[in-house]
Amino acid sequence: IWNLEMVNGGKLIGDADFTIVNDNEKSVKDVTGYYNTSSWTDPLHFGTVIYTDDTWKPYSFIWWNGSYRLDDLTLETNLSFTVDMFYNESAEPNKVWPRLNFTLQPSEELFSKTAIYGNWTEIQEDFEVTDPALHNKVIIYQGETLIAPLPVTFVKPKAVDKGGHPLINATIELWILDLDVNESHAVKISESDTGSGTLYFDAVDDDRTYEQIDVHWTWEKKLVESDEPQVFKEIRWDRVTLTFDCGEGPDDVRTVQVPPKPAKLLLRDICGEYDVAVTADYIYPVVAKHASLPTEYASWKTNENGLIDSFTLPDYEGLLMLPTSGYLNATYGYEANNYEIDLSEEFHYRFNVVWKSAVVYSDNFVLTKVPEEFGASEVYSGQFMFTLSNSSSSEQAVGGLNLTIYYYNVTDGSKIYVANGVDEDGVVPFTLLPGPRFMNTTYKYVFAANHTEIDWLDNLVATQFVLNNETFGDGALKTVTTSEITVPIMLNAVRWVMFEVLTWRDEAGILTAYPVTDYTVKYVIRNKDAGIVAAEGEAKTDAEGKVLVESGTTPDKVFWVGMTIRYRVEPPAYTADYKASFWKTWLEGKDVELQDKSDKFVAPATAPVMTHAYYPDESPSAWALANITSVLTFIGDDKYACSGLCVLNGRSKPYLITVNYTAVTVSVKDFNGRPLEGAFVELIDKATGRIAAWHYTAGKSWTAKPVDIITLFKTHGLVVEGGVASVKVPLRDEERTFGGAGVTGVMNVSVGPVAFDTDGDDVLDTFNLIRGRAMFVTYIVRVYWLPSTDGTGKAIWPYLPDIAQEVYDSERDQVEWKVLLPRALPNGVLEISSAAAPTGALVKEHADVRAAVFDALVRFTYEG
Repeated sequence: IWNLEMVNGGKLIGDADFTIVNDNEKSVKDVTGYYNTSSWTDPLHFGTVIYTDDTWKPYSFIWWNGSYRLDDLTLETNLSFTVDMFYNESAEPNKVWPRLNFTLQPSEELFSKTAIYGNWTEIQEDFEVTDPALHNKVIIYQGETLIAPLPVTFVKPKAVDKGGHPLINATIELWILDLDVNESHAVKISESDTGSGTLYFDAVDDDRTYEQIDVHWTWEKKLVESDEPQVFKEIRWDRVTLTFDCGEGPDDVRTVQVPPKPAKLLLRDICGEYDVAVTADYIYPVVAKHASLPTEYASWKTNENGLIDSFTLPDYEGLLMLPTSGYLNATYGYEANNYEIDLSEEFHYRFNVVWKSAVVYSDNFVLTKVPEEFGASEVYSGQFMFTLSNSSSSEQAVGGLNLTIYYYNVTDGSKIYVANGVDEDGVVPFTLLPGPRFMNTTYKYVFAANHTEIDWLDNLVATQFVLNNETFGDGALKTVTTSEITVPIMLNAVRWVMFEVLTWRDEAGILTAYPVTDYTVKYVIRNKDAGIVAAEGEAKTDAEGKVLVESGTTPDKVFWVGMTIRYRVEPPAYTADYKASFWKTWLEGKDVELQDKSDKFVAPATAPVMTHAYYPDESPSAWALANITSVLTFIGDDKYACSGLCVLNGRSKPYLITVNYTAVTVSVKDFNGRPLEGAFVELIDKATGRIAAWHYTAGKSWTAKPVDIITLFKTHGLVVEGGVASVKVPLRDEERTFGGAGVTGVMNVSVGPVAFDTDGDDVLDTFNLIRGRAMFVTYIVRVYWLPSTDGTGKAIWPYLPDIAQEVYDSERDQVEWKVLLPRALPNGVLEISSAAAPTGALVKEHADVRAAVFDALVRFTYEG
């Protein structure tokens, strides 16, 4: 007793007609007059019956312990193919054979003692299917089953969205392509960005020549973020322009999007005659027809389960049973008729899923015995958001824009619109929309936005960056993840303008910046010609030295590229008031012992304004300008430096404006070399005689954290945590020491290059681009001192300009003339030539001075 199954991948295959022939060439059909037929549900059962009790049995002359073969196979598959061979792992190259040999034996114990046992065990090893692993036995003992593999496999086409939900009435298309995969006949297009090659098309005519077509390719490039912030790099995009040389006729130029591996794009009628298949690596010639296939193209519509209507048997629903590629090659290829031509034929099954006139899934199979199943299609539901900073929050969506969203019909190239008109909230919902990652079109999605008042930009979408508009989708291709997504479309605008006020000092030759707090930044963000003011106001710098101005979300309040930022920085009000409580608090916090004489204070007729603490100038009409731009500058090696509006990890960074001061300090000691605490020090602009800056001397040192300037310039302070973006100025962990006993607090002076507008037309009209670099601001250092009246030596507070005594003047120094020339440190100036610095100048930002303050012991006596 033995059993027989026709199988693929563990599934029974029914309706296969065949006969069994013994080694005397007798077949079951000879006895019964009809073929055996396999079953979809159960194995076939056979019994080897001999003569008994003089009763003749019909199979008695068929069965004995010997060798047999399955023969005369006929199996109708999908697509009208008739399979007439068996699968055989050892039958290279196509793994098919017209017959399947096997032997029936009573037991292994008896069979192992025969001379042919070794031959059959070798056949058994060669015959076993290894992929997928299936123990196909050709030595059949009592009660065992002959598993007969057929050169067919099951493919499960399906259309499901990215979340795995069925797509009803999707179109599934199939092409069967006979490709010549001989690499010497194909053209490899992946080896370089541009190049040329020759395609060789098979010729089986008498002269044995190949038809040749030269092809030139050029891959398109796209700019993406590199590992270096602020630097973008060009990488190869999935679009390639192919130019086929058609000889005497005009060139045939095709610009196509190459689908992800292993899918292939079929181009018909190249030069009016040839077909090719384009992959991410090669262009392959399609072999000219030798023997026509029963079906070369087929399509189906999906049902409510996202499957095609095919089998109705349980566990077979939606399956296609198709011949293996090896069977097609052996049956329909040139080698099937013994043509000796230099081809490497390979039959490919190319599938597409088309949804709403877009390709949402592509696959390519060289079918073996491995069953295949489609993955998830690129179909999503959710919303597009036209937002600032590529945010996925509706809070950053800009409403009131005229929005256009469309993709191209894969069949006729017409535009299919998702949105086309004014949108109130900047959010465009969509349901079961094709994603772009499989679209076999020259262009994927087109996103555009405009507004009548923002007429200086043709498109309000940031198309300079390839972001979600080209690549949106969730997770890896073909895998089920989620179909519910939000797709942010970044507008060509900045979400934040960040002013960072810094003061710099030279620390052992390293330029180091510190945040300046409590300074007032005044700003106007506008397009003057369009009459739009997006923001206007003022704010004080925080502990990080920043003022952050956030864009609005209506078109007239958005900080669009092309707008002008007007700004100026002013020191706190207490910097023009000797008696302000800030100074007393500061002195006491620095351990300076004071005697409060505020009741004696008489305000000077002219307020002691720190004229050099203003930026760009003390005049209220002076405004620095910055234009909101987004510029990519080629720096070599396929890299571009980004300035202005840029992105970091797909999110636009704040538009950073740094306002830079140079930190100046003065150390004051008395005649005996002791620190003079609580002294008043001022810097006088030698050119005008006006006060540039002033401060008091401390009683002890203090610390501050410097700004991590490298990180600041790279990230602009952008921090994204949990998908939420915020702005934080990066500070270094370590504290740095400032000042000490007898040393002033930091006096922030603007001494570097400067340019500003004075008449409000948003055009720079005042320039000094060499200040602090080749032309220097010269300071006179003056120190004033007024000791307490109680004999303790305490400093008098506040500074009493009508009483305090000048105890040092750098122009009247006891030794030599010593004016102070601070450098423009933020601009990297550390070395100043002697030719540029006047004789006697202190080319640095710190001065050590000896004040004319003495100890005196006076004794009154009556003696002479």
